[in-house]
Amino acid sequence: MPSRTTNLEAPTVPASSAAGMVPMLDPALLDRLANLAREVESLKGNLEHAQRLAALGTIAGIIAHEFNNILTPVMSYAQMALASPHDRPLLLKAVQKAYEGSDRAAQIASAILGFARSEFGGLSGGGQAVDSGPDQGVVDVSAAVHGALSCLARDPAKDGIRLTIDVPEGLMVKMRPIALQQVLLNLILNARRAMAGSRTGGSLTISANVH
Repeated sequence: MPSRTTNLEAPTVPASSAAGMVPMLDPALLDRLANLAREVESLKGNLEHAQRLAALGTIAGIIAHEFNNILTPVMSYAQMALASPHDRPLLLKAVQKAYEGSDRAAQIASAILGFARSEFGGLSGGGQAVDSGPDQGVVDVSAAVHGALSCLARDPAKDGIRLTIDVPEGLMVKMRPIALQQVLLNLILNARRAMAGSRTGGSLTISANVH
């Protein structure tokens, strides 16, 4: 009885055609992946916002204390000037103290408002934006360090902390400006918390360089 042989071999596909073939993905799966990516970005934004609020809450007490230190001499000199309206040197001294206190308070308020904003450009040495992109900017590291210290309002020396800043002028880094300032603030706050309660204070060094 004659036998039959069935050829089940698949047709040969040229190598060039096989290499160019792209597997088709389920559209529903692609939509799900896109939704997950958006959710991850949203969670990252919420986390960063929560971290900023936590940092602001931590420094609120420091700022309130420092504002009280600013207002106390201003009010004292104003009261003395009101009690002696014909004492010109005293009047001038009161005006000078009022100006110095207002200028310091404005610097603190400006630093806090800048940190509280959810989006802002990179900082140049003069504090101006050099890259207004929402995700990344070119940040002046020295300006970011001084900006973070300004947010604290209080001079570390008042807590017995010796501060050393070793950051080359003009050192730039490409990253999200708010992220750099958040990292700096967290590190500085943690260091301050660890040293402020000790009798001998401590030493805080902030340094940066290019490897």
